[in-house]
Amino acid sequence: MSPTERTPAGFVLVDKPAGWTSHDVVARLRRRLGQRKIGHAGTLDPMATGLLICAVGRATRLLSWFSGLDKTYWAKARFGVGTLSDDAEGEVTECPGAAGLSLAELERAAGGLRGDIEQTPSAVSAVKVAGQRAYALVRAGQTPDLRPRPVHIAQLDLGPARPGLWWPTAEADPSKERPEAVDDRPGLPVLDVELTVRGSTGTYVRALARDLGRLVGRPAHLIGLRRLACGPFNLDEADLDGAGLAGGAALAVRPMAPTLARLLPMESVSDELARRVGYGQAIELDLSGPTGLVDQSGRLLAVYAPADGLAKAQVVLVGGSIDSCESQHFNRLTHERERSTFASIVSSDGKEPG
Repeated sequence: MSPTERTPAGFVLVDKPAGWTSHDVVARLRRRLGQRKIGHAGTLDPMATGLLICAVGRATRLLSWFSGLDKTYWAKARFGVGTLSDDAEGEVTECPGAAGLSLAELERAAGGLRGDIEQTPSAVSAVKVAGQRAYALVRAGQTPDLRPRPVHIAQLDLGPARPGLWWPTAEADPSKERPEAVDDRPGLPVLDVELTVRGSTGTYVRALARDLGRLVGRPAHLIGLRRLACGPFNLDEADLDGAGLAGGAALAVRPMAPTLARLLPMESVSDELARRVGYGQAIELDLSGPTGLVDQSGRLLAVYAPADGLAKAQVVLVGGSIDSCESQHFNRLTHERERSTFASIVSSDGKEPG
């Protein structure tokens, strides 16, 4: 039996360390588990840390239900300095400073960024413009025409805030208060503000910081970002951190059924229905929405949803006869769904929403 066959399908919750791309995490898990079919439910930029939900084997077919979850972040924004990428990795574009800016002024402006808003993604992002990634257009010296997109900001809490000084030579390491060697110019007054953000999928936290700065007439960019939660999954549940990724300790994969049960209702089916589910056949079952179907032993078989008075397959995770016409049709739908899910997993050169 190959390592891939021995690796159970399921999920791994990773606390991604700074400096790693999301693809780096997936590549390391592939080596650790001997399984190539691994994906994740939402890219984190290299500078960001925090929760990355990874799916292993057949569980990758379920990623669409995870990638659409609201996500919660801790972030730190620096007001008074703007960058091309709206984070600390980008080239500084303007630095008027933030003298006189207060947390109270930011709090008053933040009301316009809560609830349903239209958000324009950051220029250095993986959003496609006329078939090309926005970041590729920026590298070619072009300005991408990015359109606002609807997102929902359920939570935007500000504070504490800390005034400080910034020197133009310090942008490569924004955590340093003063570089070791600078000229005699006085430091630029800036205001560093912590944010707690919970937003719908597709929200760019760095764009949120940028827009908050614009509302008060000061440029802003992110100098820290940590994903705290994806839907009901919290960072303190992480199975693996940076040390675990680098090390060789035993790695447990969370089983599919109890993990999916935190997102969808579950329904136990008889042995006869389980056999039909294995073929991807429509069955008579009263469902209120997408539902995980398990057999009498609790094994996850599929996700079904109501359609045309019946329950029909959205994803099937067990094998029936793939020669049946109905199963072949279902497999095409599943393949299209997987392609759509993995299309959001871009190269490590890209910048993705949280």
